[in-house]
Amino acid sequence: MFSSGGRALLAAALTLLATAASAAAATPVPEVQGPLAVTDQSHPFGGAQWQLRAQDLQENGYVEEEYILKGKANVYEWGTDNKAVVRTPDVPYGTRVLVRRPIDPRRMSGTVIEEPLNPSNLFDLNIGWALSGDQIMRNGDVWVGYTSKPVAINALKTFDAGRYGSLSWANPLPLDDPRNCTNIQTIVDPPAVRSRTTEDGLVWDVISQVNAWVRSDDASNPLRSHVDRTYGFGYSQTGSMFITYINAIAPRVAADDGKAPFDGYFVGVAGGRFIGAAPLNQCTPVPAIGDPRRSIRNAGVPVVQMMSQSDHLTGIAGRGPDGNTPPDLYRHYEMAGAAHATPDELFYSARPEDITAAGRAL
Repeated sequence: MFSSGGRALLAAALTLLATAASAAAATPVPEVQGPLAVTDQSHPFGGAQWQLRAQDLQENGYVEEEYILKGKANVYEWGTDNKAVVRTPDVPYGTRVLVRRPIDPRRMSGTVIEEPLNPSNLFDLNIGWALSGDQIMRNGDVWVGYTSKPVAINALKTFDAGRYGSLSWANPLPLDDPRNCTNIQTIVDPPAVRSRTTEDGLVWDVISQVNAWVRSDDASNPLRSHVDRTYGFGYSQTGSMFITYINAIAPRVAADDGKAPFDGYFVGVAGGRFIGAAPLNQCTPVPAIGDPRRSIRNAGVPVVQMMSQSDHLTGIAGRGPDGNTPPDLYRHYEMAGAAHATPDELFYSARPEDITAAGRAL
């Protein structure tokens, strides 16, 4: 039995442990719905069975599941010291997540590749899976793809309002707020689809919170207890997102959580003058060429940045020396003969009839 003094010390120790646990989980795990049912009337947009080149994942011992994640995200602004500061806190969001994993948990390698689905065609493109899905399945890795921009959310809701109707990336600022600008800063999106009613800048905490869910022991997480490392994968527009994330957001997450959010990053065909960074919010332009916020340095974890032959000349302004000493663990590659894109990005994307049903052009 403990004495009264011993009980007080034990209570204090438990309080400290609880506080430490809370600090270690500063990035919240979002609310999760799913896996969503698949029926003859409703299926995941871009799901493996409904790609232009359909895949039967079970033949490789894999399963695909789709989830809705809901949480609250901050909108950030650049501070005077070139670090991200919160402009608007706790904005509700809802996005969808695709998980492709081994059916048998014992096959899981412990590696998870997390990919913001590329919205450059105004709908979700699963480029990382298209390029590397076969290798992912050979390795026993897990692939997680999630919708990363309002323009793609709108396509999903048009495609299947019943399945995706609860998704939202609403702008917290009313139209009469002077901070809700008319000159929207965005990458690739044509003026006709830009909107003041949504906010691209919610993506940063979405990236962090999807990763927090993947790493968590939450009952909703099909990967719990089987994740040893997570890697962020970005390609073209989503590569530019990770340049901004690595420089502006990851240091905040590391400070709050006590460790880096990801164990490493792959940044493909993005750099320099070629989409070398993404806007921190949709009213703030990206930093100018030569600004250190457009270059990847001192990420604290390994980063591979790859430029293809077709875009390396416009990316030269972002080229930097390789780094071998922590926190600067960096490699820059320029791939001779490689194009910016390949047919695989469309072969293994949503089938044409689903793209049309989403209100997008083929």
